Amino acid sequence: MVNAPVNSKCPKYHPSCNVTAQATASAGNNALVRSYTWGLDASGSMQGAGGVGGLLMVNAGSGGVHFPAYDLNGNVMGLVNAANGNISAKYEYGPFGEVFCSVGDMAKVNPFGFSTKYTDNETDLVYYGYRYYSPALGRWLSRDPIEERGGLNLYGFVNNDPVNSHDMLGLWKIERKGESRAMAYAEDGDTIKRLAGIIRLNPEEYRMWLQPEIIYTKPYNEDTKLTKCDSFSIPNTAYVDATSYSWGFLGWFLLSYSSNLRSNWNDEGLLVIYSNTWDTTKHSILEHLTSDNIYKYAYIGHGASGQLTNIRDPGGEESEKNILPAMKYTKYGIAHMELIACESNDYDFMWKSNISKTGTLIMINGILKYINIEKHFVIGGVQ
Repeated sequence: MVNAPVNSKCPKYHPSCNVTAQATASAGNNALVRSYTWGLDASGSMQGAGGVGGLLMVNAGSGGVHFPAYDLNGNVMGLVNAANGNISAKYEYGPFGEVFCSVGDMAKVNPFGFSTKYTDNETDLVYYGYRYYSPALGRWLSRDPIEERGGLNLYGFVNNDPVNSHDMLGLWKIERKGESRAMAYAEDGDTIKRLAGIIRLNPEEYRMWLQPEIIYTKPYNEDTKLTKCDSFSIPNTAYVDATSYSWGFLGWFLLSYSSNLRSNWNDEGLLVIYSNTWDTTKHSILEHLTSDNIYKYAYIGHGASGQLTNIRDPGGEESEKNILPAMKYTKYGIAHMELIACESNDYDFMWKSNISKTGTLIMINGILKYINIEKHFVIGGVQ
């Protein structure tokens, strides 16, 4: 249990802990003002993601109990009053975490917002345990603990790309340079479990997705505290298998969708392997799904009753015999999978076995038609 003074500009708690209470700092009267309840964070464990997305409840005393609502990056987007269900706080952020909108009775009372990290209302600085971040400046206020190994910019925040990335404690540095695997550099005290939380892979499967590069800490497991001399490589390949496009508006939409997907994943620094309608066969799909380097995957083509159907044969012809049933294919749970095929949402529980506990699975509910296309998309995951 950690107590932090209400009027303190610097809540002193260890980065591996979460603030659970705030009390007045007057002499002889340390009255409880607010308390916080924490659960599993974005990693699926209590601390694997440094608490990002793990805040369950804010007890504001006379102000009542409130439940937080999150976006997919673990940012607190609002609070809901437990007593009446009303929205008690609403937040909107800019790309670097700067608060654009903060309304509601609890908006200023609640100190947890961007990345579920403690934010000082007077300075607007966000405390990550090892250093402070300024959303207004879009940079850290102190140097990177791993120095130039994290890049030439010692004050840069997640390579100036906080929309697609997040840093939980200001430590693990991940370099994605469009290669099949990316480099991950540890700092003193980092763990593999914490790395798994950042990249949304299962920590218990680390032997299947993590490869040591330079290691001084031996032996190690997912909970071992590493040093800044330890570095690893992690999966960094995204596959887009486009097996077929329909004619007309739907075909144009699917073509545009796959193109945008490829472009976005390229911008994230992933190595994107794109197979068009003539190159994509059942064999190539299986080869992609079972890759040692797969991080994200997308299938765009025919489907029925939860199966991927009418996949082309090596001669380029669609065949009703070429199907892939809903089952486990990947060697470990990947971070993201999209199955843009009719009725792919059938047997979704089988397809979910291919993604991590914190991964995202996007499927199609029913027959995909050109009218109201967006209503067919189903987003699942976080098992």
